[in-house]
Amino acid sequence: MMATTLKLVFLSFIFASCALQKNQTDNRNPHPLLDGDFHSVFLIGVGSFPNIEAATAFMVIRNGRQYFVTARHFADKIQNGSVKFFGMESWDNDYPAIVTARGIGETDISIFVLPLKIPQKSLPRSPLATDSDAFRLGDEIWTLGFPLALQDSARERTYAYPLLKHGYIAGDASKEQLFLDYHNNPISSGSPVFAKNLRGESRVIGIMSSFLRERIKTDSTAYFEDNSGIALAVSTDQIDSLIDSKPIGASITELH
Repeated sequence: MMATTLKLVFLSFIFASCALQKNQTDNRNPHPLLDGDFHSVFLIGVGSFPNIEAATAFMVIRNGRQYFVTARHFADKIQNGSVKFFGMESWDNDYPAIVTARGIGETDISIFVLPLKIPQKSLPRSPLATDSDAFRLGDEIWTLGFPLALQDSARERTYAYPLLKHGYIAGDASKEQLFLDYHNNPISSGSPVFAKNLRGESRVIGIMSSFLRERIKTDSTAYFEDNSGIALAVSTDQIDSLIDSKPIGASITELH
């Protein structure tokens, strides 16, 4: 009898807790990103199946024209003026692409354009950081991309939906690069890096470039390299100037 009573009390507590949670308003704000940010990030590839090399790219609208930003070390592989976009379950046909600008030196950024509409286009989205935005050592960062070619498949979408990852600004690697306390993965190259400015507004502050490798000794003669957990991101400072060097992106009013 005592066991039955305790069981009933326990079940009543569970049901009451579930009802309370159901009626509660979720006021949490786990990240500052806008819905349009998720719709503006793409899994792209070059080559022929099954030997497709992949990366992440994101869309930027400047002066009413559409541009795509990715890592230069990937864009250098775009041949024959074409790039693939991944749908929900398979690679789409090749899209004609023109690489309009490449960063130099440590600026691992390239810009490319397409002459046709990409259906994921959605506004609003977080703008690029400007000189008026301030960010600090230890600030949280978020990225959207396709690490290891993974995607969020739990949503009812007709296209690949990026994964959200989190880290911190660890320091300045150089004038144009940031160290991030962040575990970067293959195919994350080209992912936009977001942070909140001092007003709490989301801004794109960088582009994921690479990660630092840690050499680990296994015995007196053997080593292996592993991900150190320190990533390198390139500042977005030069994106506008790269776009403006050849501003031929398709007009968003003319896309079809």
